[in-house]
Order: sequence, then structure tokens, then C-alpha cells
Amino acid sequence: MGSNRIRNFVADKMDNARETMSQILNDGLRSGGNGDQIDGLPAICDDGTNYTTYGNINRTTDTWAQAYLNATGGAYSNSMFQTAYGEVAKNNKNCDMIITTQAVYNSIWNKMTPQQRYTQTSAHADLRALGFNGIEFNAAIVIVEDDLAAGIAYFLNTDFLEFVVHEERNMAWQDFMTHLDEDARTGRFYWMGNLICTAPRYEGQVQNIS
Repeated sequence: MGSNRIRNFVADKMDNARETMSQILNDGLRSGGNGDQIDGLPAICDDGTNYTTYGNINRTTDTWAQAYLNATGGAYSNSMFQTAYGEVAKNNKNCDMIITTQAVYNSIWNKMTPQQRYTQTSAHADLRALGFNGIEFNAAIVIVEDDLAAGIAYFLNTDFLEFVVHEERNMAWQDFMTHLDEDARTGRFYWMGNLICTAPRYEGQVQNIS
């Protein structure tokens, strides 16, 4: 902080805080919305078996809020994924993203012909421009998420997903405050938002894929 510093620990701490916040949000996306976490994919992509309500909507009485869930899984097959892909499609609105583990991705890759593996359409140019790479299953790009639980695949229609962030709490910085009992100062980042699904009917997941 001062002229006698050897290393800028404040800059290091700020970098660490950003990485920590990124990981917290990533953890939230893989959670069911417990505590102060965002409503993640497990809660969205459920038929009421594990999450009976979504956004205070009862999935038993309002069946449109039921997503597709295959909790049985089993050995990967193209027909398993084709069934899930078809179940989340309606009115020519199709899944455009599949998120899964590296192990499942490898199984998909092994089942495809060499031509299928390397055929890339222009439909996902925006994701590829951001550094995402993946094979395509029908109209969906398959992307690996390293932190997913084993044997999971989420089938997403991103037209019905929105990441909403409070404009006054988008990584808002509270300036350093001096401690009363020690020679130190502390600052804080604030974030407020949620992942919103307007039509869970178009989302789904397959579990226990081996």
C-alpha cells in the first residue's frame, strides 16, 4: 500500500476475490438454490421429483413447470440422448446446449463417426468466439463443465433462460473500511441476481450416465 511495499498484496487479494466470486456463481449454477445461492440447473431441470416447486410454482398442479428428468441413466447411448433431446423439444423449439462431464463427453465422441465429430455449423459461432468448443448433437452444442457431478447431462434451451443481475449490485464495490481493533482495512464486493427459466418444459437432465 505504501512506498515501502515489496508486493502489492491488495492487487493480489482483488484478483483472488474476483476468482472466488466466479467460483461461487459457478457453484450456484450447479446447486438447487439452497440458502443464498442462485436457483441453479438442478432445480430448473427437474420434474418435481426432487424440487416440487420452482419459483413458488407447484409442479404437480402446474405441469408446464415440469422439466424432463431421466434419473435412471445407464450406459451412454445415442438413443438415450436422442430421447432426452426430443422430450425437451416442442413447437420447433429445440435444445441448443448440452452441458455434461468430460467422461460423458468422451462417450459421445466415441459413438460418433469422424465426420460427425468435426462437423461444425455456424449456429454456435457466438459461443465459439468466447472460447467454447464442443461437438454438436443435432442442433445442440455439447460443452464440458469440469465441476459437474459424475454422470450428469443438462439439456438446455437457452431461449428460455436468463441470467438477471441487479444493476446496483453487479460486482458493486464497497470501499475499504478501517478496523477498530487492528491495523487493517476491509472492502467488499456485492452481487445480487438469479438464473431465471421462463419455461422449464423446454429444459431437462439425464442422471447416472456411465
